Amino acid sequence: MGTRNMGTDGTFTSFSSSENMGTENMGEYGENMGTDGTFASFSSKERPRKWGFLKIGVICMLLVAVSAAMNVHKLIWYKSPVKRIQGEIVAIDGKPIRFADVVVFSNPEVWSNDSLNFQQKRAKQRKIAATRADEDGRFYVKKLAKGSYEVEFSRGGFDTLSVIVQVDPVARSEKFCVELGVSDTSAEPSFQPCKP
Repeated sequence: MGTRNMGTDGTFTSFSSSENMGTENMGEYGENMGTDGTFASFSSKERPRKWGFLKIGVICMLLVAVSAAMNVHKLIWYKSPVKRIQGEIVAIDGKPIRFADVVVFSNPEVWSNDSLNFQQKRAKQRKIAATRADEDGRFYVKKLAKGSYEVEFSRGGFDTLSVIVQVDPVARSEKFCVELGVSDTSAEPSFQPCKP
């Protein structure tokens, strides 16, 4: 199939596809008009490169969003007072979760108010302390004053767990085993004293 180029005098010059690889129908090949008024042919096979990277970027963002949406925030109210917040974070299969984040918030009572969404509840809280578990999943939060706190345990790929605890300096000293789960399993997260 032939194509055409517009000359500087405004007329079109036709030629065969054997002379130039462009076509008018923008199928396999196409043409762009340059600033000098002439048409430059290009292969449509060259165009998808830019779009290919864009598509890959969009797909990656969607996968991240879906992954984040699948992670659930779960809540446990621990009844007994605790002397300190320390222990080990493990997966449901018992393997340590390395470098999980541990954040302590004030005003845990907001979790009793179902009229507030997550962001509204967080806005009424204050971050008191934060630490990160070591490579063996062990964590320790430095001494906290007597009172009620929300302790949030999180790590990418696992559901976030918040535990409401009452810290009391005269309570029994013990280490806690925190189990984090994932939403697509039936196993529930837990916060309990580690077995000797």
